[in-house]
Order: sequence, then structure tokens, then C-alpha cells
Amino acid sequence: MAQPSTSFVSGAIFSPTSCVATPVGRKVDACIAVYACPRPICRVSLRILPWVHHGVGRWIHLPRGLDRVSHGLCNVDNTAHALFPLGARLLPHARHRTRGWAWTKRTKDICTRARRSEDMPKLTYYGLATPNGQKVSVALEEMEIAYEAKTINILKDDQFTPEFVAINPNSKIPAIVDEDGPDGKPITLFESGAILLYLAEKTGKFLPKDDVGRYKTMQWLMFQMGGIGPMFGQFGHFFKYAKDKCTDPYPKERYTNETRRLLGVLEKELSQRPYIVGDEYTIADMAIFPWVLCLSKFYQAEEHLQLHEFPKTMAWVETCMVRPAVQRGMDVCSLS
Repeated sequence: MAQPSTSFVSGAIFSPTSCVATPVGRKVDACIAVYACPRPICRVSLRILPWVHHGVGRWIHLPRGLDRVSHGLCNVDNTAHALFPLGARLLPHARHRTRGWAWTKRTKDICTRARRSEDMPKLTYYGLATPNGQKVSVALEEMEIAYEAKTINILKDDQFTPEFVAINPNSKIPAIVDEDGPDGKPITLFESGAILLYLAEKTGKFLPKDDVGRYKTMQWLMFQMGGIGPMFGQFGHFFKYAKDKCTDPYPKERYTNETRRLLGVLEKELSQRPYIVGDEYTIADMAIFPWVLCLSKFYQAEEHLQLHEFPKTMAWVETCMVRPAVQRGMDVCSLS
């Protein structure tokens, strides 16, 4: 084995099988298996401490401001639990690789184990594969947030159980409980639009950083919450679910006309840009496209609504649907 030459490892990625144990007082880096990366995507300055085993394998991202680990076990960006040696200096915006189990032991200290985030999600999603539920499950997948999904079957009145009412007093899906909310305290949220904003701000993803883009995104999110969701939902109710209960033609005509009007608004906007808010895919797209897809997938109203008259909108839905995270998110809490 090569003799140790320095106490720091810099600009390196640890091999998935790397492990090192050093006796007290000895500094080492030469016995760590290190391989070069074709692109400089990892910067690490790590002091090797006595009796530390370093386990590796999963990408995790450091949040802004995290500088030094003082307790060995830390929660990084809510995506993984990572075990670093005491005193390890972690550079912001770096990627450190760690996976599976990690052990640390100094003299007679008890070993501490850190598990991957897939085994210990801190966020629980309560929902169903309906447009409102899919908005949030798609966002969770797109933002790569570890979560546990719990199906709330509204066909069996699960939303009225005391357990769920305690989470959402309005008895609607979706809802989330995040044990690692603001200031590290648990937070419970309902209303899909509020959840999308929370997740986007929590992760810094799919919400433009500039003020204009941010407000435009919120504008279209509110457009979905106040217009598309309620109007498309009422159309589906009278067109499909209540068609044998309501013989008056007015409700179906009313919501057919309003649905087509809203589709026309989307068509005009999407004729000028690839996504709702411009060139970027945002939470506004995540909020709207499941409802447009619902018109054909769930309501089977392609011919009635003449959806072919909105080609830009239909093409945009297809663009969203080919995203791998969307495909995963659309099936979360599905009853089929």
C-alpha cells in the first residue's frame, strides 16, 4: 500500500467500494481508492480523521451555506443522510458521493449508521392519481425529493377519515406532511398550488429566479387553480359522471363553452412559446397539463370538445408527457 502523503483529498470522487480505517494519530489519503472524473463535477476537501470508515456511492447535493460538519451525521438538502467525519469541510454547491451504509468510529465511540433517503423519507404525500394529485406527485419526481406515498381513495371516502381530516380539514387531496419543513420543523400543507410553491421554493427548482419569471409563474398557477381546475372539473362532472342524473342541457353547455374558452387562452400563449411561462418548464406546466390530459384520458371528450382545434396545446401536453419524471409521477397512487 502506498504511504500516506497528505491529510486532504481534493478534486476527487471516492470509488463506490472505497473504505479506509486509520489508526489514531495517523493521517492518510493514499489508501483511498480515487478515480479521475472526465468532468470537474466534484470538489472535496476532506480531512481524514482517526478511526473513520468512509462509505460512498450516492450523489447528494450540499445546500447553500453548509460549510463544516460538527457532528458527523448531517441531513443534506433533504435528499439523503450522509455520514462525514467530524470536522470535515464541505464546499457549497459541491457533489459528494455516499451510498448505502456508512460507519464512523473514533476510539470507543459507538458506531453511527446513516441510511439512504429512500429508506428514510421525511416527506409523506397523501393523494390519488387525479389531476390535482398528479400535479404534486409529478413535482416530487421532477424535483427528486424522497417521499412516501399514501393513497387516499376518494371513492371509498378515505378523505373523511379522522386521520386525514387532521391533515386536511377540507377533506381534499392532495396534502403533504414534511418533517423537515422551515427551520427544520414539521409542516403540513394542503391545496396543490400551495404545495407546488412550497416544493419549488424548498428545492430551488422549476420556479424562475428572476422576479418577472417568478410572478408570471405564480400568475399561471393561479390561473389553473381558479379557472382550469374548477371549470374542467365541472365539465367532467356534467359530461360524464352526472349525464344520467341531470337532463337539463344548460350545465353541460355552460362548462363546455368555458372549457373551450380556457383552452383557447392556452392555445394563444403556447403559440408564442414552448412552455406556459416561456422557454422554461415550470410548476405552472406541472399544474396545468394533467387537467388538459384529463379531458381525453378520463372524460373521453376529445370529439365533444373538438380538441384537435387546439394543436399547440395538445403538442405541449405530449412534450410534458415524455419527461421520465412525469411518467413516474402520473402513476403514483393509481388505483389501476
